Amino acid sequence: MKNIIGYIRVSTDEQAEKGYSLTFQEEAIKRFCQNKGYNLIEIYREDFSAFKKFEDRPEWNKITQYVNSNKGYISGILCLRWDRFARNQFEALKTIQQFKKKNIDILTIENPLDLNNPESKLLLSIFLSQAEIESDKNSLRTKQASRVAKIKGCWMGQAPFGYKNHRTTENHSSLKICETNSKLVVEVFEKMSSGIYSSEELRRDFSTRGLKLSKQAFLSLLRNIAYTGKIFIPKTEKEPSLIVEGLHDRIVSDDVFQKVQDVLSGKKPKMKFHLDKVELYPLKSFLYCEIHQRTLTAAGNRSGNGSIHHYYHCSVPNCKKRFRTEVLEEKISSLFDSIKPSNEIIDLYKSILENKFAQKNSGIAESKSSIEKKLNVLKEQKDTLEDNFLSGKIEANIFCELNNKLSMKINATELELAEANSEQLPYKKLIKDGVGIISNIGEFFRSSNGTGKQKILGSMFSGKLEIENNEVRTAPWRDVVADFLLINNKLGGDKIKKVSKNADLSCMAPPAGLEPATL
Repeated sequence: MKNIIGYIRVSTDEQAEKGYSLTFQEEAIKRFCQNKGYNLIEIYREDFSAFKKFEDRPEWNKITQYVNSNKGYISGILCLRWDRFARNQFEALKTIQQFKKKNIDILTIENPLDLNNPESKLLLSIFLSQAEIESDKNSLRTKQASRVAKIKGCWMGQAPFGYKNHRTTENHSSLKICETNSKLVVEVFEKMSSGIYSSEELRRDFSTRGLKLSKQAFLSLLRNIAYTGKIFIPKTEKEPSLIVEGLHDRIVSDDVFQKVQDVLSGKKPKMKFHLDKVELYPLKSFLYCEIHQRTLTAAGNRSGNGSIHHYYHCSVPNCKKRFRTEVLEEKISSLFDSIKPSNEIIDLYKSILENKFAQKNSGIAESKSSIEKKLNVLKEQKDTLEDNFLSGKIEANIFCELNNKLSMKINATELELAEANSEQLPYKKLIKDGVGIISNIGEFFRSSNGTGKQKILGSMFSGKLEIENNEVRTAPWRDVVADFLLINNKLGGDKIKKVSKNADLSCMAPPAGLEPATL
C-alpha cells in the first residue's frame, strides 16, 4: 500500500470564481485515495498563491521536513491537478526532479501521468505550460484592472501612514484620513519644507512619537504624492506614467509638498535660523548712518555685572552712531503716537475703502462664475472620456494623451478659480482691523513681535531712518501715509465737525487688489 501525502492549494479569487475550494480538493483527494487503496497520511493546505518558489510556501516546507524525517516512508504527493501543484514550469520540473531522487512521485487526480514514461514528459510540459500561461493571463488582467481603477482615482494597496483603507459609498477602494496619525504627517511635511531640518533628524524625532519608519521608508513617505490627494500610476511598456486625482482627501497641500521635494533635491538652501535675530533687532535694516552712508548693524555687549545690553551702531570704528535698542524702539513708538488721525478722517477713509473693495469684489464674482462654468465643462469632458475608455470606445494610448491634456487644463482652471477666491477678500473685516491699527499704531507697534514691527516699518516708511541727537529725523513716509497726514493736518484734526467724501482722500485709497492694512 502506498503512503500518500495530500497537497491542496488555492487563492481567494479561485475559491470564489472557479470552485477550487480547499474543501472540494480535500474531499476529492480522500475519495481518490479510498478508491485506489492508498494510505492517506496527511493533507497540507496552502491557502495563499502569491509564492512563486516552493521554498517560500509554508505548508510545502512542512511536507519537505516530514519527508526528510521519514525517509522511505512516503511514496507520493497527491494534488487535484497540475495547476494546483504549480503555475511555474521551471519551479515545478525542478521540484519533481528533487522528489524523484527520494523515490517520491508527484501525482494528480486529473490528467495523471506516469513520469517514468519518456512520452509523459511532453504532456507534463504542456500541462505545466498551460498553468503558467493561465497564471500570466490572470496577472495581466489583474494589472490592467488595477490600472483602470487607479485612473478612476481608486487606491489599490495598503494605506500609507496617516490614512486607513476605506470603501466609498460606491464601493470603490480608497483611503480615509486617520486623524491622529495625519497630524504627525502634516507636522513632518511642514518642518521638512522649512529647510531647517534633515530628513534623518525628523525621522529620529518622530520615531519617539509613533512614526517609526526606516530611513528609506521615511524618505518614501516624504515623496509620496498620495498625501496631496493624488495617485501616481507607473508606466507600462505601452502606456505612460500618470498622476490623477484620487478619491481620497489630501493631508498636505500641493505647495508644501513641492517645497519638500525641493528640499530633498537640494534646490532649497538650508536657512540658518540661529543667525536670525529679528526679535532682538527688528529695526536693524531700517536705520542709516548718513555720515558713513551705510545701514546700521546691531550687537550685544556684556556689562561688568554679566548682563547683556543690545545696541544699534555704525560698523565704522569710532563712529558715535550707537543707540540702545529699547530706547530707539520707544522713540519710534512715540513718533507713531504723534500721528494719530482724527476720528472723522478715519471714518471717511474707511468708507472710501469699503466702496473701492465692493466694486472690486463685484467684478471678481462675475469672473469667478465664468471660471466655475469653464471648470464644470472640463470635468464633464473628463468624465465622458473615462466612460468611453472603460466601454472600449477609445484605445489606452489615446485616452492617456487626452486625459493628460484635460487634467492639465483642469488644474490650471482650478488654480485660476483659487486665485479668484483669494482675491475676493472679506474686505469689511480687513478694513475694520486695518483701520483699528491705524488709529492706535503706536501701541500696536509696541505690542508686536520682531516680524510684526518690521512689517509696520516697511508699510509706513519708504526709506531708511536717520537718528540725530537721539531723535528720529523727518521720516521718509510712504506716499499714502504722507497724504493721509497732510489732509489730516489741513482739515484741522478733531475740530472737524463734518468731512465731505470729496476731501481729497479718495486719491489715497490703494487699488482694490491691495490689503487695506497697507497704509
